[in-house]
Amino acid sequence: MNSIASAKSVSKVYVKGVLRKRFIKALQAVSLEVPEKGLVSLVGESGSGKTTLGKILVGLVMPSSGELSWMGTTVVKDGRIVRRDFYLANRHRFVYVHQDPYSSLNPSKSVKNILEPVVRKYRKHLSEADRLRYIKELLEEVGLVPAEYFIDKYPHHLSGGMRQRLSLARALIVDPHLVVADEVVSMVDPSIRVSLINLLKGVVESRGTSVVFISHDLGAAVYAAGDNSVYVMFKGLVLEFGPASEVIRRPEHPYTRALISNVPVPLALAERRVRGLDGVVEASAENPSVASPCPFAPMCPLVDSECSSLNLGDYVRVGPNHYSLCVRAGRLPKWRPSWLPTTSG
Repeated sequence: MNSIASAKSVSKVYVKGVLRKRFIKALQAVSLEVPEKGLVSLVGESGSGKTTLGKILVGLVMPSSGELSWMGTTVVKDGRIVRRDFYLANRHRFVYVHQDPYSSLNPSKSVKNILEPVVRKYRKHLSEADRLRYIKELLEEVGLVPAEYFIDKYPHHLSGGMRQRLSLARALIVDPHLVVADEVVSMVDPSIRVSLINLLKGVVESRGTSVVFISHDLGAAVYAAGDNSVYVMFKGLVLEFGPASEVIRRPEHPYTRALISNVPVPLALAERRVRGLDGVVEASAENPSVASPCPFAPMCPLVDSECSSLNLGDYVRVGPNHYSLCVRAGRLPKWRPSWLPTTSG
């Protein structure tokens, strides 16, 4: 399958301070492919590098090293745009939808006035009447119905979920090749999250637009990915990636197991977890001090001297399209969280 966007060995270092400079490694040799007409999920805790990677994929942030390709063409290499003509011609079709719908929309403009300037710029052939008709169709597509009710509303009239739908509607005007949806369900009620994720899936199916879904919520990331890939990130590295069903049922990195174990469970199971009977990965003061490139090593209960041989970027293949950045991947102790139903195979 062809990729709409891909990052190859991408790293990003931020420099803080003037006299006393600090170098912050946001990404370290990260590679990722977004398939055409597909959806992939990035999951990890705050500070794992998800947002930085998402912004690099759409060209908002330049990587310090590595390559960014769009539609098979390398556009950025080692922090420089190498195909400026191609980059400028396609930049507007790689869109980033921000996490906070409260600050990404102009509060002084109505829904119509938020969308109309973008429509006028990218749909120049439309007459005024056709523009209004198109805006209403767009609102209906993202679930803001009836469109006549919403078209003259202001952002403060809309709920968090409605604002996210409006942000997505604005992004769709340019017929994007790729939409990076950064934590778009983090500020809405749980009951609304599924409908927003289904909306993104619908965009993939109906428009053929590729989507990168970014979340700290493992359940949301796995649901969004469906049969596609999920990438598990921690401290600037992708520690495990593969088909969502494989990663969730057969995790082959201790950090992924920690994430899965921390999915909310019924109270009856929570007591077992606290007692350590659920196989949850916990930090231990008795862990040996091992010099390892793995950022999870200081907290990993399975760390040993073998971990010092890890080379960043050397993933272990543990299944079809399933990879782990752990030297013991495929040889980890058998494990299954208590809340996951037992299935054959």
